[in-house]
Amino acid sequence: MAAADPYKVVTNPQRLTADEAERVEAYWTPTRMETAEPLPLPTVYLPRRLREQLTQLAAADTGMVVTEPAPPDRLTTLPTAGGFNTRLVTDMSVYPYAVVGKLFMTFGSRNFVGSAWVIGERTVFTAGHCVHDRTQGWGNNLLFHAQFNNGASVGTWPLGTLGSLNRWIQDEDFEFDMGMGISTNPIRPVTGRAGWIANISQIQGQIKSIGYPAETIANFNFDGQRMWECDGDFINTQDGIMAMNNNMTGGCSGGPGFYPQSGQWYAIWVNSFRFTGEPNILRSPFFGQAFLNLIQWMRDNGGDV
Repeated sequence: MAAADPYKVVTNPQRLTADEAERVEAYWTPTRMETAEPLPLPTVYLPRRLREQLTQLAAADTGMVVTEPAPPDRLTTLPTAGGFNTRLVTDMSVYPYAVVGKLFMTFGSRNFVGSAWVIGERTVFTAGHCVHDRTQGWGNNLLFHAQFNNGASVGTWPLGTLGSLNRWIQDEDFEFDMGMGISTNPIRPVTGRAGWIANISQIQGQIKSIGYPAETIANFNFDGQRMWECDGDFINTQDGIMAMNNNMTGGCSGGPGFYPQSGQWYAIWVNSFRFTGEPNILRSPFFGQAFLNLIQWMRDNGGDV
């Protein structure tokens, strides 16, 4: 029997009725939100000797694909930062921060939090491990809080229809650590949506990673209640995985990484995992064919206009 297509989109069977969507929102009481655990950034052991043997990933044959962002009405110029710079986001109402939010989910009997961002009319993008766990299966009670700030947000959207890639579902291969959630109601009119680039051929300089880190480290009071950004130097793309300098912790999983092109920010990254012993290097799957398959699934299932 032929092996399953690793790029195939796999979905959960859940569809939320209006009553079920209300139940999800009611589930997330202030106490449950406050006590939800930060979803750990997966830490993967890979010896340096093997990492050095990974070959440089070539751009996919499909060529670079770019979509224009839809920022809120009030635009800003691109902020600049030198080197490795992690700081609180001071104004979440402007692009690209406006499209980012905190993601609440349940695996088994435990409540967790991660990050996500608006990519379609009714769709958020996140890490695959934020929607599916190999031992627990699909997450439940997923709720997206856009522009979350100390319990407040500009809106909440229950996510019933979830999708990820076959290779993530079956093998937890981090080259495929990507997921989506589709809401019954539109999100984009409130937040805008991110533009994105797939099959990007060259990255130079820094990536702006955004999320809700919730594990405090020295000199950084990451508490999961506020949005943080990290402008970090891009390192490389190897074996379908991108790397950047970034010290954000558990809870930032699923947040976006933006890259400047022609004076605008485009998503090219999702906060995914680290290698053991590298606390200041974060990684993301490369946005290639697997990413584009998710985009097509989103459009085929009413997640975008």
